Amino acid sequence: MDEFNRAYGIYKGIGYRRGQGAVMCALGNAYRAQSNAPEAAASYSKCLSLATEIGNPFLRALGLTLLGRQDITSGKPSDGLEKLTLALQVAQEIGARFLEISALNEIGGEYARRGEPRQAQGYYEKAVNTAEETGDGYLLIQPLRSIAGNYRRLGDVAGARGALVRLRDLYVAAGNTTGSAKVQREIDQIGK
Repeated sequence: MDEFNRAYGIYKGIGYRRGQGAVMCALGNAYRAQSNAPEAAASYSKCLSLATEIGNPFLRALGLTLLGRQDITSGKPSDGLEKLTLALQVAQEIGARFLEISALNEIGGEYARRGEPRQAQGYYEKAVNTAEETGDGYLLIQPLRSIAGNYRRLGDVAGARGALVRLRDLYVAAGNTTGSAKVQREIDQIGK
C-alpha cells in the first residue's frame, strides 16, 4: 500500500489528476484483494470523484464499474447495479469495449444472484457478442465462463457445453494446456 500512496503523492505533487485517479483504482483493487471493503470503496470513490472533477469519461466508467462491483459485494446490490448501469452507458458512449464487457458481465452476475437467470442471460449474451466484435479472445474468457454457468441455471446443458467448448478452444489457441484441461474436465462433467 505504501507504493500506491507514494505514487499518489507524486502525482498529486505534479498535479497529474488522471494519474491520481488511476492509482486510487489500483489501490482499491489491492484493498479488495485483502477483503478490506471500506478502504476499497473509499479508494474507488476517490477515483470516481477525481474522474468527475477532471471530466475523464474512461476513468469515470472504470471507477463506476469498480465501485458498483464493490457495492454489490458489500451488500448494497441496488446501488451497485445503478453504478454498473451508468458505467455501461459511459463505456458505450466512449467506445471503451473492455469496460463495456466488464459492466455487462457484472450486471448479468447481479441478476443471476437475484435468481433472475433469464434477465442475466441477456447481459451475458451482450457481453459475449461485444467481446467477439473486438476479436480479442482474452476478452471472451469471463463472459463465456459466466454464460456457461447461467446456461446451467437455466437447465440448458447444450448451451453450457457449447460455451465451455468455446472457452476450452480459446485456451488451446493460446497454448494454455492447464486452462484447457480444466475446462475439458468441466465439459466432461456436464450432464452426468
